[in-house]
Amino acid sequence: MDMPYIAYPSGFTMAVVSIAKEKDAFSLVEEALNLIGVQERLKPGLKVFIKPNLVRTPPLLPYKDEEGAYEISVLEADDIHPDVVEGTLIYLRKFGIHDITIGEAAGGCETTIPYKAYGFYAMAEKYGAKLVDLNYAEAEKVPVPNKFLLDYVWVPKVILESDLIINEAILKVHGATVVTLCIKNWGLGILPGKYYGWNKTGHRRKGLDAGLPIHQLGSKETILGQEVSVSQAIVDVSAAKGWQISLIDGLTSTYHKGFSVKDRRRIIIERTNMIIASDDMVAADAVASACMSLDPKKILHIKWAEERGLGTADLSRIEVKGAKIEDVRVRGYPLYSQREVIMM
Repeated sequence: MDMPYIAYPSGFTMAVVSIAKEKDAFSLVEEALNLIGVQERLKPGLKVFIKPNLVRTPPLLPYKDEEGAYEISVLEADDIHPDVVEGTLIYLRKFGIHDITIGEAAGGCETTIPYKAYGFYAMAEKYGAKLVDLNYAEAEKVPVPNKFLLDYVWVPKVILESDLIINEAILKVHGATVVTLCIKNWGLGILPGKYYGWNKTGHRRKGLDAGLPIHQLGSKETILGQEVSVSQAIVDVSAAKGWQISLIDGLTSTYHKGFSVKDRRRIIIERTNMIIASDDMVAADAVASACMSLDPKKILHIKWAEERGLGTADLSRIEVKGAKIEDVRVRGYPLYSQREVIMM
């Protein structure tokens, strides 16, 4: 069954986003989800899928020397904190939910490496969850409505067969899309390498189908310093098959120190100790961007996802519960070419 992203009364258009602040990770997850009413949707027998954000190999011996460690992360905050995923498992188990699958299709390394390094195998066993590597998952073609680039998307069957999908990203300013939040975590991270190749373009190893037309294979066109093709591709994937609950790990936030040549080479990891959640796919990313002093209406994939009808990026149409944006805001510098995205 495919639950609706958001169930507003007729004529009511206000999205809801929660910001939980200043507690331990497990309590933050619970508060953030309760504030958006997730507890009212949970019942025993639901089949739940959790998509964490695990992109590269952590810089921990012996994992960085394993075969398949294509890219080595140098930051703690590059991947989701395991406590956030564990907090979600604890929360779901309180409602008698036992059919839970955790799945990722890492693009910067073999998925098994961060699974091992961060203790996901032990976590899954502890809570009776299934752990799958989506890079090797069986998938079905799902057509893309009103496409930018993609006629269809290979979506893993385990996702299509789930009743409730929780997309868990990290609060991060990063690369050609300004931010890595839920839309990007989903748009690149559910795609099986089996079909798209590894890093989703077939740059390292080719898949059974064509790689995404991004990065090495895509157009070099940019708008406001953002790569148009990757922004379009991740919106296409999200439009083909979305999720119900966005949860953004803001235990840390990651961004460039500033715009000087020296500062652009320095990455700041700030301890922000918060969790952001929503059942509006776009609103969560919009609020998270604003929490890093970035204008979501100028972030291409967030803007285009709203225009595609996937949710709202208009902060005036978003009710924020819990902490206020202005109380948690940090100064999240993106790349210099993206400077116009910063809220003045």
